[in-house]
Amino acid sequence: MALMPRKLRDDALAWSVSWKSSMVLFTENPGRIADREIWVMRSDGEQARKLDEVGPNSGFVRAEWSPDDQRIAYVKMYGERPELELTVESRDLKGGPAVIILSDSKLWDFYWLPDGRLIYSLLESDPNGHSCNYWEAAANFRTGEPLKKPRRLTRWAGFCMNYMSATEDSKGVAFLRSYFEDSVSLAEIENAGTQITAPRHLTVTEGEDYPVGWTSDSRAVVFASRRNGQYGVFRQSIDKDSIEPLVTEPEDAMDPRVSPDGRWVLYQALPKERGTSTARLMRVSIGGGPSELMFAVPTRLNSLACAKSPATICAIAEWSPERKQLIFTAVDPLRGRGGQLTQLDVEPSAEYAWDLSADGTRIAIVKQPDDRIHIVRFSPRTERDIIVKGRSNFVSVVWAVDGKGLFTSSIINGGSALLYTDLQGNSSLLWQQKGGGSAVPVYAVPSPDGRQLAIHSSTLSSNVWLMQNF
Repeated sequence: MALMPRKLRDDALAWSVSWKSSMVLFTENPGRIADREIWVMRSDGEQARKLDEVGPNSGFVRAEWSPDDQRIAYVKMYGERPELELTVESRDLKGGPAVIILSDSKLWDFYWLPDGRLIYSLLESDPNGHSCNYWEAAANFRTGEPLKKPRRLTRWAGFCMNYMSATEDSKGVAFLRSYFEDSVSLAEIENAGTQITAPRHLTVTEGEDYPVGWTSDSRAVVFASRRNGQYGVFRQSIDKDSIEPLVTEPEDAMDPRVSPDGRWVLYQALPKERGTSTARLMRVSIGGGPSELMFAVPTRLNSLACAKSPATICAIAEWSPERKQLIFTAVDPLRGRGGQLTQLDVEPSAEYAWDLSADGTRIAIVKQPDDRIHIVRFSPRTERDIIVKGRSNFVSVVWAVDGKGLFTSSIINGGSALLYTDLQGNSSLLWQQKGGGSAVPVYAVPSPDGRQLAIHSSTLSSNVWLMQNF
């Protein structure tokens, strides 16, 4: 007799099943990166109740049963990278307050062993990107209270670990060992943007590289990169292997963009101090040198973007205090903050990607992930939606240089797709990234002459390992 699956609940994602207590942990309305509610129900779908929830800019990303299945432990995240804060909290299924077992912004994964120990991996910086190592924390699985100071278990380099499982005696842990590389590739644009040549690698070092712009002569790519534990800005000629550092300050340089005239790179400088929300908008010469302060902003910007010459405008997007609006403001690379361009009502719990058109008159914005692209013209103010035929789950949008279309990326089964979409909603598949270990999907930035694309791609290498007698 064949076993038939049975639906327990609509619009829910199961996290974990306890066979001892016949209970199921799940989330309703699951998000792309993090979920905002934890629920529990019986294995027959009855007696569903909410255990915990968080507000905007927070979420849950992982949950585990205690050895006796009477408590759960879960990862709660607050804020945004690189200022993300992560805690492992425990909660009794019968009720009561949550208990914090550990708190570390570098937390990568954790697992509650059958003998009551908590094993977890922490992200560590290394010259080529990042590595992870295992630590052990003892916790009272009946109360969730930590029992002693955490103990380091490994000193590895070059990879990270997650998806753990353990033997019944807790002497062996199997895990997925993985390494991912975010790199920049180049391709030639053909047939008015509807086709590209096969991409070839530009950056050859292992690590995290994200293309953000080009020099004005279309001969070098400007990219953000995480090296030696922090984010900086670099450039590389399209016919050379060597890279040139532009920003390597002690603070993280985030969201860099090239000014319309190609003379400057604008970026956000984020402080290293935990709990400090103030950011600064900076500029640095495209040829390198000392950075210069433009102005401070009360919180981290959603993002920034720049038009292309002969336009002269850049723009920043700032959240309103309740995250109910995105406020777009003009920025001059030399004079600083200008007047408000427009503002949009948004969902407080959603994330958005946007870009400024090459002539500086419009923005394109997508809610991640969504099935439409929203276009706003500043003056006279007009708005329209582009429904892309046969495509959905858009997560990025970048204007083509001629303003007649957009380079977009869409989440698909097994990876992400790079598309060219015209303003009538017709799309052409340019390239497909299968798999990928990065939270950042494939996307592309066109050169000022409109002939080339700098493409972000991600590759993942992984296999299963066993650690014993630790």
